[in-house]
Formats: sequence, C-alpha cells, structure tokens
Amino acid sequence: MEFRGYILPTILATLLHVVILGALLTHWVGKAEPERSMPRHIQAKMIDLEALSQQSSQSAPPPAQPDRQEQERAQQREEARQAEQARQKAEADRQAKVKAEEQAKAKAEAERKAQADAEQKKAELAAKKKAEAQAKQKAAEEAERKAQAKREAEAKAKAEAQAKAKAEAEAKARAQAEAKKRAEQEAAAQAAKAEQARQQAAQRAESVVGDIQSYINELLRRNWRIPATARNGMEAEVSIRLLGNGEIDQVSIVKSSGDAAFDRSAVQAVQRTERFDRVAEVDPILFERRLRSIRVVFRPEGLRW
Repeated sequence: MEFRGYILPTILATLLHVVILGALLTHWVGKAEPERSMPRHIQAKMIDLEALSQQSSQSAPPPAQPDRQEQERAQQREEARQAEQARQKAEADRQAKVKAEEQAKAKAEAERKAQADAEQKKAELAAKKKAEAQAKQKAAEEAERKAQAKREAEAKAKAEAQAKAKAEAEAKARAQAEAKKRAEQEAAAQAAKAEQARQQAAQRAESVVGDIQSYINELLRRNWRIPATARNGMEAEVSIRLLGNGEIDQVSIVKSSGDAAFDRSAVQAVQRTERFDRVAEVDPILFERRLRSIRVVFRPEGLRW
C-alpha cells in the first residue's frame, strides 16, 4: 500500500520535469532562432489534477497537503512563466513582422522614389536633348538664312556690278565709237584738207614748174644756134643737172638726133646759158623733186620737155 502511495507524486514530478524541459527547450530554440516569423508552438498535456487525485485516492492514500499545494503553485508559476515567454515571443514576432513590413514598405517606397527620380532624370535628359536639338536646328536654320541672305546679296551686288560694268562698257564703246567716228571724220576732213592742200600745192608746183620750164626754154632758145644741117623731125634729148642756185652742173646727150652738129648745138646752147637765176627761188623740195635733173628735147620747130 505504501508503494502505491508514491506512484502519483512520482508521475506528477515526471510530468512537471517534462513540462519544464519542454519550456526550456522552447526557450532555447526561440533564442537560437529569433528571425523566424512564426512562433514555435508548445505542446503541453493538460492534467486534471482533481480527477487524478480522485483516481489516486481510490488506489492509494493522498499525500500530505503541503506538498500538493507547493506543486500546484510551482506548476502555476511555470505555466505563467511559459505564458509570459509565449506572449513575449508573440510580441517579438509581431514587432519583427511589423518591422519587416515597414522595411518592405520603405524599400518599396525607396524603389518607387528611385524609379520616379530615374524617370524624372530621363525626362529631364530627353527635354534637355530636345532643347539642344531644337537650339541646334534653330542655329543651323539661322546660319542657313544668313548664308542665303549673303549669297543673295553677293549675287545682287555681282549682278549690279555686271550691269554697271556692262553699262560702262557700252557707254565706253559708244564713246569710243563716237570718238572713232569723230576721229575718222576729222581724219577724213584733214585728209580732204590735206588732199586739197596737196592738190593746191601740186597746182602751185605745176604752175611754178611750168613757169620755170617756160623760163628755161626761153633762155635755151635764145642761146641755141640751130645748125644748117637741121631738118624738120630731128630731135636731140639733152639731160641737164642743176645746182640749187640755178647753175648748170652737168649736160649730156641722152638721145642723139643722128646729126652730130645738131647734137653739139644743143649742148652748146645749154653751156652758153650757164645759169638759171630763177631756179634759186623755187622751194628746195620742189627743186629736188622736179628741177634737180631735167631733160629738154631740141627740135628745129622749137624746144619741149
């Protein structure tokens, strides 16, 4: 009977140690794994002490009252401690979950902000590139406009210069043509005047020469002694070379009459004259051209040139 009286306390003590060991194991595992999001469940077996005591009372006598109360209080304290540990674990899990959610939310917000910043930078870069392209295109268009204006101005200036040069050339050509025409007219007038003067001079020269010829013929006729052998149709051509003062330099027969006496009489007529004083009054140029060397034909009918 005494053996049966120790069975119930032994069972209760064993169960209590099992519960304490399980709680310690749970606490150790919870400490080793703080990052787990789900709390570890503690499996505990509830024992109806009253029923157990009634059952034990039937088989064995009840233990002493003080030991039973102490065990109950110890069990309550252990259960309270385990409950507090479970509450702290649940609170730690909840805080970890809240922190994880906050971190996830902060990360998502940071990613959203980073994406927004990237999109904003991308938009700003695109806007900057577009503005630069527009500015570049505008500058190119402005440069092309200025170049076109410059080309047009140069073309206009060139056309005006060409027109001016053409007008000047035409005016110069007209002036030259008019000057040439005037020069031709003046030259023609001068030529006509010169021709007229020449003709007049020729006429005067012919008049002078004719007068000198008559003068020479008269002097030679006076000094010619026609020989008795002279017959009609005879003629002797005599060449006379004069000096500028009218003196006779040379005399010779260039064409004989066939009669020596007739030829000699002609030469003697020239020699007797010796000098033609009026020849010195003739213009030297005219003298050189017409009177330096003369030929006189002697015929019985009279002298001729």
